[in-house]
Amino acid sequence: MPASLVDRYRQELDRSHILLLPPSPKDTIWFLRQEEVAGRLADVIELRDAGGLPLRLFVDVETRDVVKKVFVGDTPDGSMAQVEEFYINFQDVGGYPWPFYKKVVRNGKPATEGVTLDMQVNVSLTERTILK
Repeated sequence: MPASLVDRYRQELDRSHILLLPPSPKDTIWFLRQEEVAGRLADVIELRDAGGLPLRLFVDVETRDVVKKVFVGDTPDGSMAQVEEFYINFQDVGGYPWPFYKKVVRNGKPATEGVTLDMQVNVSLTERTILK
């Protein structure tokens, strides 16, 4: 795989898993403002280095769910675009809120939509296995 493609996938993984990684240094995280997203008030937080580029997270002030992400990313044709990802219809999945609907907008134009119909996590794990 070409190095440029490896870098692109690494950036995507860094953005997608930003909340699963060790916390970013405090001087790279900024609270910007509050903004409405889909009728909900959200804190807008910018991480200055998520996959090498800034990432804005829109966090619902009541539920603390990430309801939107904004970043510069690749398009299917390889060009760069401002990407907005919207997340709604959060449901409990194994004790975690999971968005069952995702909409992606690139440069202001609808790009993709996805609906999760069912999800389970850790279905074969028992408490005893986890505590070993």
